[in-house]
Amino acid sequence: MKVLRALFYLLLLANLVLVFVSLGGFSRAPGGEPERLSSQLHPEQIRILAQSSPEDSSAEPAPAESASDSAPAQADVANDSGESAEAKKAEAKKAAEAQKSEEARKAEEAKKAAELKKEEEQKKLAENRKAEEAKKLAAAPACASWAGLSRAQADEIVQRARSAGLKSLLSNAGTPSAWWVHLPAQSDRAGAERKAAELRSLGVTDFFIVNDAGPNQNAISLGLYKNEDSAKRMLEQLKASGVQTARISTREASQIKVEVSGAGNSLSAFTSQSRFPGTHTSCTPAKR
Repeated sequence: MKVLRALFYLLLLANLVLVFVSLGGFSRAPGGEPERLSSQLHPEQIRILAQSSPEDSSAEPAPAESASDSAPAQADVANDSGESAEAKKAEAKKAAEAQKSEEARKAEEAKKAAELKKEEEQKKLAENRKAEEAKKLAAAPACASWAGLSRAQADEIVQRARSAGLKSLLSNAGTPSAWWVHLPAQSDRAGAERKAAELRSLGVTDFFIVNDAGPNQNAISLGLYKNEDSAKRMLEQLKASGVQTARISTREASQIKVEVSGAGNSLSAFTSQSRFPGTHTSCTPAKR
């Protein structure tokens, strides 16, 4: 009991001290509570805050929410910046490719222009070379000849060539016109008669004795043929019949040949503009 009583008095004393302290019992400032408050606080800085309602207390985390909301917005801005950078890179790449393509196109055009210029130069060189060759050919000497002419025809060609300023050369050319199968001329008519009798005895009857004066007088003619093969066949038949002395001789026709020579272009004009008998052939110009 004594302990409880002592404890009671101690608690009572403590309460009294607490009340005394709360009433400013230990304050050094005179005048009581107002002077104490004025000595401790700055009244001009005191603000009276309205009592917050439960709704206001629930709205206090708003700044945090605002910060959390700003994070996605900042992320969106960052994404937009990244997309803008990618777009710029894509545009730069596209511009570089376009420039490269343009440079390639220009290079190809320049190449084609160079090739075209080269082809034109080569074509021009070929034309110049051809013109030079034609010029040399026109100035080079050339020759044309006509054969098998009569005297009148040959004289006409020579006269025209002289008028055109060209040179001409006339010559006689003997060509075989027939092949004569015969026995050689005998010393006299009696000898020819004896040969004729021998031919009859061998069964050869188609012949005659040449009576014209000349190297073939008293020869015995066995046939005159237009080609050599026919004459050779006749000769073989005579030998088979026993005629061993028969032979073949050619008879030539005298024909005139004319050669006209001069510069190639002049001769070409001469042969194309003038009408001559027969056809002409090329020949080698005669050296005079």
